[in-house]
Amino acid sequence: MNKILAEIIAGTIPHKHTRNRWRGILRYGIINLWKLKYRIKSNHTKPEHYLAVCAIAKNEGAYFKEWIEWHLKLGVDKFYIYDNESTDNTKQVLQPYIESGIVEYQYFPGRRRQLAAYDDCFERHRFDARWIAVIDIDEFIVPQKDNSIPSFLHRMEGYAVVEINWLVYGSSGERTKTDGDVMQRFRRHSLPWHVLNRHVKSIVDPRQVCCMIGCHEAARISGKPVDPNGNVIKIHFGDRIPQQDVIRINHYAVKSYEEFLCKKARGRARTNSMRNDGYFSQYDLNDVEDTTGAFLQPQVVVSMTSFPQAIPYAIKAIQSILNGSVLPDRLVLYLYYYQFGEAGVPEELIRLSEDNKIFEIRYYDRNLRSYLKLIPALADFPEAIVVTVDDDIDYHPNMLRDLLAMYATNPRAVWAHRVRHIRLGKPYDKWTKYHWYHFLFRRIHGSFANLQTGVGGVLYPPHSLRKDMLDAEIFTEIAPSCDDLWFWAATVLNGVEVIPVPFGFYKPHELGKPKKLSLMTINYKGGFDQNSVVFNAIVENYPKIKELIKRQ
Repeated sequence: MNKILAEIIAGTIPHKHTRNRWRGILRYGIINLWKLKYRIKSNHTKPEHYLAVCAIAKNEGAYFKEWIEWHLKLGVDKFYIYDNESTDNTKQVLQPYIESGIVEYQYFPGRRRQLAAYDDCFERHRFDARWIAVIDIDEFIVPQKDNSIPSFLHRMEGYAVVEINWLVYGSSGERTKTDGDVMQRFRRHSLPWHVLNRHVKSIVDPRQVCCMIGCHEAARISGKPVDPNGNVIKIHFGDRIPQQDVIRINHYAVKSYEEFLCKKARGRARTNSMRNDGYFSQYDLNDVEDTTGAFLQPQVVVSMTSFPQAIPYAIKAIQSILNGSVLPDRLVLYLYYYQFGEAGVPEELIRLSEDNKIFEIRYYDRNLRSYLKLIPALADFPEAIVVTVDDDIDYHPNMLRDLLAMYATNPRAVWAHRVRHIRLGKPYDKWTKYHWYHFLFRRIHGSFANLQTGVGGVLYPPHSLRKDMLDAEIFTEIAPSCDDLWFWAATVLNGVEVIPVPFGFYKPHELGKPKKLSLMTINYKGGFDQNSVVFNAIVENYPKIKELIKRQ
């Protein structure tokens, strides 16, 4: 329907909240709505992604990396990015994310293209994502009571739209652009109840909405909208008190004055009007200093596995973790219970779990062998940092401390104390091992060709492994005893690089477990190099891995 006609008809509805909904429905078109309802009713596709983000941007390349990494860390697994004629390095910054499949990029030229971009996103991806958050590049979703955005959304499954309030951040008195991330540079924000914070952004179930009304609200086909506390919304957001206690959107509307001038020059995505200095004055709100910091530290779980003959060594390995300079939130030993027969799990191990509140034993119903050190933990603690360790190592007290220190510098990467650099065309034992002297004169950067080896301790950030590769039917067939290689492949295909900890504990202290019980003996039985065979099988089944390595 013609937009002007839609405005006229919707304008006859006195209730603002209802009026806005019908404004969107009429703009979408009644006939189109009927067709859409039929498509939704007949399509039973399971969404590939739980949470995606849709955004349109112009010349914001300098901010994309921080924005994407922040939301990846908090559970977003797909980004639909519409590039509105950028002339800066936007495409270059996005390229690694595009290649890894995290970002789907659309060049989207023209003026006043914001709503058109949202319409296109919904039409293309309505059945691809369970939820789509519609936000801008200067907006960061920040949960207050959950470790991730999906954890919050799980409580909202019965609704069509969740509307989340802004918390507007000012310039913090900065006149010029300086180095550093936006969330670190601007730590002063408005009073929570300021009228601007009544504005909302929406996370929508794309099967229950037809389009966006503007950049704030969605036009629902069915279902109800709720606020972050799960209360059904009955009045327009402009008439509601802001709620930021459960989840909020940090809105860095102006940043420094220099950056505001750049924003002003870009124009607006939805209207032909230009921002002026009055906009800067209106949004430069610095009443409260954020002393808590917005960054949320995920739970830290150290995970390991063992088997009956190795339990005496596992107990010593566990004790070395418990004696570390930094302790995890949880230390979990995964066991296949039926391996222990009538004797059961040794009493010494049970007493150790009873005497240490962070250590526990969990039983798994399938014998996944060495894969038990990570696969169950990913399911049990989906939003946690998981650090894998082996059952025959006396770990250095600073092993976990150093992994977490490195994670703070790059929370997207996998960090490991012992790493090999893959040399395509060479057997496994010819791949380069990183030693202390490699770090003397240069910094070792992340690479898809870096392979973490579990013995030294490996840190996996939340959501760092590709989900479909956690299927036991697949990895037990392709790589039954080469878990390190499989976990590496799952990170590479998820766009995650591996980085060695500088001067890490690449040569850990072994506890003397007999060689015949070690995985290395199995993988080199009779002089046969199982690692090389499995590596070739992996790249044959997933050829994109070799492409990514060669490109780097």
